[in-house]
Amino acid sequence: SSVRSPFGASAPAPAPSIVQTYVPPPRPQLQFHHSPRHDALVLVASRLLRPAWFKAVVWFDERETGPLQARAKFLLDRRDLTALRGPLTELRAALRDEPALAVATRHDLLAADRARRGLRGGDESHLRDAQARDADAARVEALALHRVYRLVARAGEALALLDVLLRARDAEDRTNWAAAKDAPPPQPPKIPSLALVVIGSTTQKKLEQKPCTAVDAHLKPLAGLTLRELVCSRKAHELVRGCLRALVAPSSSDKVKPYAWPHDLARELGASCGLFFRGGDALAHAASLKLARAEKLALSARHAEADQETKAASEGYVLAARAWRSPADVLPAANGQTPALAAACNALRARNQGAAAVRCALACAANFTGDAAEESVGGDWESALYRGTAPTSSDSAAALKACLDAAVDAVGGELRRCVSVREHTERDSADDALAACCAASISIRNAPDFLDRVLEAAREADPARLLSLPLPAVEPFLRKRDPALLWRHHAGRGRHAAAAALMEDLATASGAKLDDRVGCLVRAADAARRACSAPQIVDDQAPLCDAARVRDLDELLAVARLQQRCLRRARDLLHDARRLPVPDERARDLERVCQTLESRLVGVSELYNDVASRYGMWDVCLATLKVCGHDDEPLAVKLWTSLIKRLVPNNARDPELRRELTSAPFWVAPGCTDAQEPFWEDDYDDDQGQCFEDGAWRRPLRDAVSALGRELGADELGAPGVSRGDDAPWTGPAFPLKAVAALLQRLATRAADADPASDADSAAPKWPADCLLDAGAPRLALCLALADAGTAPLERLHGLANAADVLDAWALKARDDARARAALAAGLRHGADPDALAAALRGFDGRGRGGPLVQRTLERLALTSERVEALFSR
Repeated sequence: SSVRSPFGASAPAPAPSIVQTYVPPPRPQLQFHHSPRHDALVLVASRLLRPAWFKAVVWFDERETGPLQARAKFLLDRRDLTALRGPLTELRAALRDEPALAVATRHDLLAADRARRGLRGGDESHLRDAQARDADAARVEALALHRVYRLVARAGEALALLDVLLRARDAEDRTNWAAAKDAPPPQPPKIPSLALVVIGSTTQKKLEQKPCTAVDAHLKPLAGLTLRELVCSRKAHELVRGCLRALVAPSSSDKVKPYAWPHDLARELGASCGLFFRGGDALAHAASLKLARAEKLALSARHAEADQETKAASEGYVLAARAWRSPADVLPAANGQTPALAAACNALRARNQGAAAVRCALACAANFTGDAAEESVGGDWESALYRGTAPTSSDSAAALKACLDAAVDAVGGELRRCVSVREHTERDSADDALAACCAASISIRNAPDFLDRVLEAAREADPARLLSLPLPAVEPFLRKRDPALLWRHHAGRGRHAAAAALMEDLATASGAKLDDRVGCLVRAADAARRACSAPQIVDDQAPLCDAARVRDLDELLAVARLQQRCLRRARDLLHDARRLPVPDERARDLERVCQTLESRLVGVSELYNDVASRYGMWDVCLATLKVCGHDDEPLAVKLWTSLIKRLVPNNARDPELRRELTSAPFWVAPGCTDAQEPFWEDDYDDDQGQCFEDGAWRRPLRDAVSALGRELGADELGAPGVSRGDDAPWTGPAFPLKAVAALLQRLATRAADADPASDADSAAPKWPADCLLDAGAPRLALCLALADAGTAPLERLHGLANAADVLDAWALKARDDARARAALAAGLRHGADPDALAAALRGFDGRGRGGPLVQRTLERLALTSERVEALFSR
């Protein structure tokens, strides 16, 4: 057999091995070549731009001196510019009419780029399809022509910019833009083909030397820029834009004189230099003109028209801000020039348009959040070539921060302005500014602290206005920064249950200080009481308040106040412990206790066992018994005994008295069930070398007993209230009056007997009765306690004498007070009777100790009995 060769006659059949190893020859690779028309257009563009492409178009001659040194020099004069722009304009028109240039959308541009990569890679599927291959080649050709067109168009606008700047300086020289614009154009060169012209080779007359102008001052940042940078460099574009914004400003803020022709210049730039004077700058300039016109109308008392112009200017600035997509429009320039956004916000705030300034800053910030959708390229695709592009991530973050800073500053300024003018309208511009920021904060996820900064500015400027915002937007902020303001917000609107729940949550939250927790509980209890007495809002999601809830809050508040006292006492103990040369375990333990008490609310059992009783805070222990309603009288007697013993010095000059003060039986009081240990020892040492006979301990003891007695005898849960009436025969379990009166009377008798200056047989010391009256003890209970006080004769006699004095003072008070008279009548029925006291006194031997006192007391009781008879016989 034979195989027919594809190249000629038949040939012998090859061996099987050769047939198996046969590899077909590789197919030739396709290569893409641009069309000759494309190459010709590129060559023309290159010959037109090459002579000036890498040369500086603006510079300053340092060799000049004086005013001439600051005058800008241009590479191309108006004649060169006219000669060069003509062919470029024709070339641009030819490219625009090119049939292959059919790229109208960004989608087509991306498709052409993918086609170019596919041709380079030799995609087999496209190479086999001739129709698809030709379509891809057409797209690549169109993309290349499109780039040439962009280059030519941008170069034409750069040359137009240089022409405008030259004429602007001419206008500054002549102070008339029309004269510079209408000046006869330079004669065109005799050689029409600029491809053969070398820039600067033509013979020119020496220019007339002129001093610098304001335009030259603004051209300083452009010194040294080449034509290539003007066409292709984004940094150069931003420098030019800053220069143009300064030139067209209605009023100059730097040290150059204002211009008479900026409006005409702006129109010229907008018509021929869209690459450098883009939509945002043109809109901002138009808005500035409207603001200036509004100011003139306001001076002419045409306020309605002025308001319309101001509103139009505000909307114009917002539209301009939406077109500012470059960080250079927001961030401060290196040369100190004010950015476009800051200039717009300052202009609006100067006209009391703070809300518009806020909207302007937020509209600009939306360009840097990364969430803004890409602009659709519609309409005239040629003008769409010069839209701004998204900045880089680092520049975008800095620009976003600058925009938000401007918004926060504008909000704060507008709030302060509205507060100063005292606007009383239902809704003003400050409310609009706050609402705009609250709405924008939802979409600005790159700056989560923006809303907090806005609300903080509102809280500092006008706290009441902050509460007019929707509560869900401000409640998290107020919970963290100003809970009192949020509480007033709830309470002012009758939402007392919500106010109570808020304060209770803050009181039990972690991280708060103890004093702040107590303040929150005070507000919570007050709000709960108001909620019980007033109709509660139906739609309130907070738990309803009833008497049980009020009771729970009062108990929690009372325990928290006890914790405050424990913390203060523990800090004092810690201060004393740290004064030791070597801090011991007690100091470290007190540090842990202070940290625990400050960091959280502790339970009443933990407070009593681990803090109050452990460190000898007997007054706090007694207050805890009262708060809890604990009726263990022996425990209360032991706590009172421990407290009184601490305040009385153990030292005495008389050895017998010293042994008596340090012995346990001396301190056994009525109601004590443990005669072996009637008190607890503690680590306090308040003697400081005092002696019992000196009597310096009396005043501290009287003050301590009076203060604690008033606290324990007050209304429920430590709330200030009216103490019990004088006809009450007893006091609360935490204030065992009989035991306290016996201890005080015993100490008073021993002190009077040991004092040589006092006559214990003729007069009884009155300070125990006065101290207990100051403590709020009822007169009936006090009379009964003093009459039964003491075991020794002299001690008992002093107690009866003090009881007689209390009863006599009560009768004198009842003569002029109806309530005291009714209480005295009840006291007489319950045992506070002068005859009963006189009968007890008659049991004493008048010839022994205390004889004069017995006689004097009996006479006092007889007088008291006459007063009582006269009082109730009427």
